[in-house]
Amino acid sequence: MQYSRGVGVAGGFRRTTILSQRRARFRFWRCVDCLLVFSPVYTTSESVSTGQDGRVDVQTFTLSLSALYQIARYISVFAGYTFLHQRTRWVVILAG
Repeated sequence: MQYSRGVGVAGGFRRTTILSQRRARFRFWRCVDCLLVFSPVYTTSESVSTGQDGRVDVQTFTLSLSALYQIARYISVFAGYTFLHQRTRWVVILAG
């Protein structure tokens, strides 16, 4: 389990954001020659200040599943799948 929090930049939006990330890694099954790993990650990015266009808040959920099978001493087969779901919320503040 891991939690991190920091300050970053929101891509091309030129805004300062607070980035929070929660990460876990679970090893489901391990035998002599194979390994199965499940890794969910939840990330939030929140705007610190409102610019001319308002705030941009992003929530991302990533789910990774990977498997490794060792055929010989230096030969392994790896397969993985990653699911990504992202939601963006725009909050526009109108000055009157």
